Amino acid sequence: MQNTIKPLSGQVALVTGGSRGIGKQIAKDLAELGADIAINYNNSKQAALLVKNEITNNNGKAEIYQCNVGNNSAVNEMMNTIQKQMGNINILINNAGISRERTVRNMSLDEWEEVINTNLNSVFYCSQSVIPQMIENKKGTIINIASLLGQIGNIGLANYSASKGGVLAFTRGLALELARYNITVNSICPGWIKTDMTDRIPEQLKEGILSSIPLKKFGEPEDISEMVSYLILKGSYITGTQIHINGGLYM
Repeated sequence: MQNTIKPLSGQVALVTGGSRGIGKQIAKDLAELGADIAINYNNSKQAALLVKNEITNNNGKAEIYQCNVGNNSAVNEMMNTIQKQMGNINILINNAGISRERTVRNMSLDEWEEVINTNLNSVFYCSQSVIPQMIENKKGTIINIASLLGQIGNIGLANYSASKGGVLAFTRGLALELARYNITVNSICPGWIKTDMTDRIPEQLKEGILSSIPLKKFGEPEDISEMVSYLILKGSYITGTQIHINGGLYM
């Protein structure tokens, strides 16, 4: 029986923050489509290894790469290693993100800078680093995982909201710069998605959140990863846009 060639066979995809939650699902789904996956993680090596093993046990290809993507020199070092070990990166998923909840009045400088570095500066660092590779490939896909909070904000999360709002603006500017090279750049804005974070929300608060969502349910990581796959496979005429996946919470 002849093996069917998968649509992303021979392509390398880097997923930052790929050891858990939405990033984990994206990594697994792109591997199913045939891509070789570079799984970036910062602290959770064991979780990253589990994702890698899940992919390789399903006949996929994956490697893990430790890097604080909020550090430019560390990003450049990681990118050089990936390129040597796996080849040019065709697909970049800027997914890594953290939150540090605090009102602006009480927020420390570290709590501001850590979130901006991880959520926004990392998107610049990683994108800048892969652009030469994508130009050499004569095509490329960059997808930035932003957030509903980058569109509407939230009390206690001004740092997070600012970082994700910055991602949306950066996406538009970069898309204009890279269109001439056949490289698309888009943002996806998840709303409330079922992850470890939502599992920890107290039941009473969870009920309040659900009541505010028109579809009355949380999204699944697959809702985001399936849109990522669509943009890669079918989105050659889509660039510079933000896609809402939030159950109707923001339209």
